[in-house]
Amino acid sequence: MGFSQGVLFCDVPRDRPMSGSISHRITETAMDFFMALVLCGYSVTVYLLWKDHYVMWNRWRRANVNVRLLLGPDATPVPFVPRPNYHVV
Repeated sequence: MGFSQGVLFCDVPRDRPMSGSISHRITETAMDFFMALVLCGYSVTVYLLWKDHYVMWNRWRRANVNVRLLLGPDATPVPFVPRPNYHVV
């Protein structure tokens, strides 16, 4: 069974869309909206990853502040004794 000539694309004028099809403008608008939605989702994901990393780093930084003891000039220094590694597997 063959196609009769002029049924598919031969008789369709080029200056207007085919009847029953979605226009080019609506298609582009839908694609732009979808891409904006994807970019917003990506931006929110990157922001949340950065925020999580920064919060953990800031918590670590505040917990590991170098504290200096103010000792008088007559105080005897305490020798440094390294602790053994408790978590060696």
